[in-house]
Amino acid sequence: MHRVFISFHHKNDQFYKDELIRLNRDSRIFIDESVNTRDIDENLPDQTIRRIILFLRR
Repeated sequence: MHRVFISFHHKNDQFYKDELIRLNRDSRIFIDESVNTRDIDENLPDQTIRRIILFLRR
């Protein structure tokens, strides 16, 4: 099984991400390594957010 980080636009794609996670619960295709909403301050610079995501995924 592969670890997967799902990057998406919350406003437009939350439904699709939720559906993918729901399907994964039934099929166990991957391990979800996504960051949850509010885990990271979205006002930080992009590069800082990337570093935090990489740190959280370890």
